[in-house]
Order: sequence, then C-alpha cells, then structure tokens
Amino acid sequence: FSSSSPTVTNCSFSGNTANAGGGMSNNSFSNPTVTNCSFIGNTASQVGGGMANFSSSPTVTNTGFCNNTPDQINGTFTDGGGNSLLYCPPPIPVPPSCPADSNDDGNVNVTDLLALLAAWGACP
Repeated sequence: FSSSSPTVTNCSFSGNTANAGGGMSNNSFSNPTVTNCSFIGNTASQVGGGMANFSSSPTVTNTGFCNNTPDQINGTFTDGGGNSLLYCPPPIPVPPSCPADSNDDGNVNVTDLLALLAAWGACP
C-alpha cells in the first residue's frame, strides 16, 4: 500500500514472498486499517515478513502474525487490540471438490471404492 488508506477486513494472507520488505504488506506513506486477518508463512528478503511499515501508521486489530520471516512486523503500527504474534489459526478446511474421491487424491479410483466397501454394513 503506497500513499493510501485502505481497509482490509476478514482475510488471510499466506505463502507470499517479496524481494525487499513486506512479504505480504509493504506500507509506504500509508495508513491502512487491518482487522480480523491472519498473516501466516510470508517471506521477505530484507524485513517485515508479514508486514513492513515505512513512514506509515497502520492500525492492526484482532489479527494474527505467525511463521513470517525474517520477522512478523517491521516498523511501527497502532495496536487496536486482540493481536497475536504467536498463535497460528488452523487453516480453513476446503470442502471436497469431488465427494466420490474419499481420500482427496484428485482421482476417483479403486482406492475410493475399497474405502466405501470397508465401511459397508450396519452403522454402530
């Protein structure tokens, strides 16, 4: 975010990379508001794996930062409360795209049929 004040709410940022600062968010002369988000496993080559703040004053509320490298947040920010630099929320489960694929390997085959046959019979 450069020279802006966006509002970012109810989001998850994971696995992003940057060549300089801010694996996910590089705030430069910007005042974003970040609420109910998670920054997990983002990487920057210099600073701020999760968020890097340069001449910026973001407000961060109810947001988790976890496993970001080289650090979680670089630079100052306004702590709106409820933030965590240690807790990694569990991933949001993705519903199966194919209900017949019982082992979620991307194929419906004999393995899936065997799982069905193994479960065949009266339920306890």
